[in-house]
Amino acid sequence: MGAPSDTGFFKSFLIARPGALLFFLLLTVQLVFTRFAVAKSERELPPGNHYFSGVITDPGVILSEDPGQGRTQTVRLDNGIRALLWLEQPGKRGDRVSGTAVFTVGEGTRNPGGYSKRNYLLSKGALWEGRPRSVKLLPQSGFFLSVRRLPDRLRDYFRTRFDSVWQSPKGPLLLSLSLGDTRLLEEREKYELQTAGLSHLTSVSGTHLLFITGPSERFFKKLRLSSRMRTILMIFILLLPGILSGWKSGICRASLISLFRMADRPLMRRRDVYNTLFFVGSLLLLFNAYALYDTGFWMSFMTAAAVSFMSELQDKKEGQGKKGGFVASCRASFLFSIAAQTAVLPYQMMSSPGIHLLAPLANVIALPLASILMASCYLFLFLLLPFSNSSVIYKAVSALFLFFLNGLSSLFQWIARTVTRMRLAFVPLKYVLLFLPLLVLVILFVKRRSFVLKYIKILLFSFTLCLAFVLLFFFSFSKTSFLFLDVGQGDATLLVKKGHALLVDGGDKGHGYHTVIPALRMQAISAIDLVILTHAHSDHASGVMELMEAGVVRALCMPIRSDEINRSPSQEEDMSDAIETLASDEGIALYHLKTGDVIDWRGVNLEVLSPDDKLRGDLNERSLVLSISLEGIRVLMTGDLTEATERYLLRSDFDFSADLLHVAHHGSRYATTDAFLLACDPETAVISVGAHNRYGHPHPDVIRRLERRSIEPIRTDESGCVFLNIRRQKGTINTWIR
Repeated sequence: MGAPSDTGFFKSFLIARPGALLFFLLLTVQLVFTRFAVAKSERELPPGNHYFSGVITDPGVILSEDPGQGRTQTVRLDNGIRALLWLEQPGKRGDRVSGTAVFTVGEGTRNPGGYSKRNYLLSKGALWEGRPRSVKLLPQSGFFLSVRRLPDRLRDYFRTRFDSVWQSPKGPLLLSLSLGDTRLLEEREKYELQTAGLSHLTSVSGTHLLFITGPSERFFKKLRLSSRMRTILMIFILLLPGILSGWKSGICRASLISLFRMADRPLMRRRDVYNTLFFVGSLLLLFNAYALYDTGFWMSFMTAAAVSFMSELQDKKEGQGKKGGFVASCRASFLFSIAAQTAVLPYQMMSSPGIHLLAPLANVIALPLASILMASCYLFLFLLLPFSNSSVIYKAVSALFLFFLNGLSSLFQWIARTVTRMRLAFVPLKYVLLFLPLLVLVILFVKRRSFVLKYIKILLFSFTLCLAFVLLFFFSFSKTSFLFLDVGQGDATLLVKKGHALLVDGGDKGHGYHTVIPALRMQAISAIDLVILTHAHSDHASGVMELMEAGVVRALCMPIRSDEINRSPSQEEDMSDAIETLASDEGIALYHLKTGDVIDWRGVNLEVLSPDDKLRGDLNERSLVLSISLEGIRVLMTGDLTEATERYLLRSDFDFSADLLHVAHHGSRYATTDAFLLACDPETAVISVGAHNRYGHPHPDVIRRLERRSIEPIRTDESGCVFLNIRRQKGTINTWIR
């Protein structure tokens, strides 16, 4: 018999699995509903300062012994709009709040590969963030409210009761693996987990649940408990991880599927795994329409589908008598991991962006470790419950608990760190997008075709592959680009040429991991050849230190140091010592630059115009000033240069002319003077500045000076990342936000 047609396949699929039909129908309805709700929200609540009144629908989770500390809470306003508000005196679920707040709409990405606050808010069912100026809390009470608040109280209790455990060296990892709370993890740890494809393990999921329910069920049977008592205890164990982790998508789906399977046992039946999966997905969408904007929902759903498919194949092999020993089990585990990683490719590409070829292997090893750590953590926490935090028994048991899990936690972190350091195994997004359609073409070409037709189409595929690589090389490597990244009130400029990168400054804390590295990967670059730090203030240097910790910096340049630098208490912290120590620890070559030095980097000429040995002042006044020349285009980088240093430099014989000026000190009033602009005479000026910054940058005087000379100012707070693309001695300016 011939294979069924595609139409027949889909028809039989929908008839055999009505849950799938329900899921796709509900998905369409909820998509339309949420889009209308978002449009209504944007119309009825314009940005700005407004009076608000509403009900707390999600109280958030505390993380310290002070239960009254501030936290972000979701509030459903009286007009039906949801917003995330930071409340210094947080309320409970169901309490009413009112007052005034400055509301801002969540923004999308501002840099290549960057973070989207809009998508995050949508996944929470909100579109707005609010910064309250005055708040009045009206506590509500009642029996039903008390019942609804029980899970919230339990979550808060576990976080405050065992605060000493979470604050220990391995505590943040244990907290993320057992309760799904990553707020205590360092940015470096989050980066390593994400790059190694292990970040999904910090969201409590179905695999973790198996490591709790499986041993628990066998233990209850050995105790010879009654069937009814076992069922009650198993339901409690099934619900506990979801309650403690806040019912995230993965654990919610896994718990519901497990409950359905428990219901099948007394009925002596076995549900179709895909129909059950689609039905559970329908329930999740029914109770939370905005789950469709949550990448965790789709990651969990697709992973479950892929693992279920592989499980069925494995069951068929075992049914045919194809059993094996340890090697077969390892092979099966590896195939399960590959299936799961393939299913979450879209999520992995959006969050990294790209995929790590070693991620499946890392998951094979790390997944059991994460599950054992989670199950052990629950066990020890319940053992500690009867004892007060100050008791000797509590301290002894918690010390034993941390000692027991220290080795496994260290091994888990070592796996993530080792895989992350293997940068060549990371495949950037553009290559993944290239191979995916070609892979589909291969599958379609070789399916049920004659040998001659297969041969012809394989040749066609090879030709298409070669052509794709030629086009990719032409469009990716034939141009040189400056990327003036939007790092808020800081500086970070990426110069990309032929698959290599040079970076001038790295922004403030967090921007190394969350802005520069994603931008690098969007450009298919795994490491930075050279980082030039104009000066060692936090808004320029903290991101550089993160890049050094991440192991993506090969060499570092800083301005020459002076013993006569102004170090008054009012000045920003000088991070020079910390940077030099870190460079030594990481084995990064370090050079100090001064006036007259010239760097030739892949045909790009970088001339240092300042500082020299005679220049005095603070770090800003001694910022590196670089004249960068390539293909007839000149770019002048000025760091946080001051008016005094500008006057000093103008007395020299240097040529300051430039096609593009990177405006000094984020547009400070006390720089970028008329005399300096006359010497530079640029066509375009880029100002790296944070939106609504407290310094009032860029100052109106600076904007007026630029406009008087017909110099076009482009600001990162308005345009996001600014691109200067250079090809064939012509420069083109583009912006990320149009």
